[in-house]
Amino acid sequence: MQLYDKILLTIHITVGVISLITFMIPMFVRKGGNIHIKIGKVYIYCMWIVVCSAFLLSINNLILKHYVAAVFLGYLTLITANPLWYGYSILKYKKDVPTSFLEKKKIFDIVVVLGAIGNLIYFYYLGGKGQSILLLIFGIIGLTNMPSVIAPINKLKSKSNWYLDHMEGMIITGIAAYTAFFAFGGATFFGKIFSGSMMAIPWILPSILGAITIKYFKVKYLRKINTKGITTTN
Repeated sequence: MQLYDKILLTIHITVGVISLITFMIPMFVRKGGNIHIKIGKVYIYCMWIVVCSAFLLSINNLILKHYVAAVFLGYLTLITANPLWYGYSILKYKKDVPTSFLEKKKIFDIVVVLGAIGNLIYFYYLGGKGQSILLLIFGIIGLTNMPSVIAPINKLKSKSNWYLDHMEGMIITGIAAYTAFFAFGGATFFGKIFSGSMMAIPWILPSILGAITIKYFKVKYLRKINTKGITTTN
């Protein structure tokens, strides 16, 4: 079991670091260009390995009775897999997103929201001690899927935009990846800078920066549409 855990953790960390690096490159190169596409695919493949290994680590933590880590990692796999799948898959439907595809997304979002509520309940039960703050952070992030859960499929279909949905999905996976890194991989480093409740700062920072980045790209894209008359379905 120890050897299995060590090998799994090594794979998770190694591929995770590659994901953190490759996440940044597509954001700063020409969108749709050769580098963007190739590095983007590397990032997506790496993230799926990270998601699967995190799920297995979650089960291992559950067996070892490390319940907070098990719940956090388990929910992290879900909250990362959802936008990772949707953000990449929607590239196949640039002109018309099938209703069946949006229905699958809604089911995924319902599971994410239910998981978010579970995280918040568990956080309250633990009294917000230690790393349980991560349950609060990701519980709040998970609740952002509520609008798509409530909205009817027709409304989701009319609002669907392959570029914005792809961009937002990929950035959300980056938020999850960097939050996990700061919570675990960077815990020792940031522990020397922050202490007590202040330790939540590096955990929350990726979400804040990610939200700002999403807003920036949305405004930039919509401004481009308004000035050049580019349609949202091409």
